[in-house]
Amino acid sequence: MKICSHVVTHDTGLAPNPFHGYCTSAVCTPSHMNAGLEEGDWLVGNSPKDDGNRLVYAMRISKVMSMNQYFQSESFSAKKPKPNGAPEEQCGDNIYYQDDDAAWRRLPSPFHNDPKSFAKDVGRNGAGRPVFIAEHFYYFGKRRVGIPSEFGTVIQRQQGIHYTRGQQARDFIAWLEANYAPGRLGTPRDMPARAAGTGTTAAGSAAVKGKERGDCRPEPRPVAAIQPRKGCR
Repeated sequence: MKICSHVVTHDTGLAPNPFHGYCTSAVCTPSHMNAGLEEGDWLVGNSPKDDGNRLVYAMRISKVMSMNQYFQSESFSAKKPKPNGAPEEQCGDNIYYQDDDAAWRRLPSPFHNDPKSFAKDVGRNGAGRPVFIAEHFYYFGKRRVGIPSEFGTVIQRQQGIHYTRGQQARDFIAWLEANYAPGRLGTPRDMPARAAGTGTTAAGSAAVKGKERGDCRPEPRPVAAIQPRKGCR
């Protein structure tokens, strides 16, 4: 068992997505970096330094799926975004799928709807990214908690990911499970502001043929004034 840690810069409910009975990570740093996680490993997100590197969530991986498998699975249909739905429906992370010609397409979503995000999410070689799924998780959101100093090696303090193994990893999970009940314990810190104005939404799907377009740029879409957004928001 190992822990993979990263910084949660924007906690909007998109990444991680703690709704509909599962905590999932599909379109942010661990997926973008193809984190080497297997069933039984943990994914942990802490807040930035200026917020005290507090614990936002921890999830025990129960499944690792491809984006296309994730999209096609009925078990995760509730994770598909509904731009005009409730806040927890707007931030669905089950966005990307491949058509019969292996072209990547996306559902309309208020999130990650600019070309740079598209390319980052599906990968510039068109291979797609791993989706990490957990049934056993601790999501604190805006109720994020301090991480004891003895587990400082678990904290990620900069962009990217790092792994913690061995006794330190086991002790951190023992502390977590002894002190908190699993499940969604809070709401996303940044969801109210984001839900108040969802911005421009893609009016249709974008496509990239992974075999023919190595840079995975989305095809032009008939949407005006899409503003690029940095990070998982």
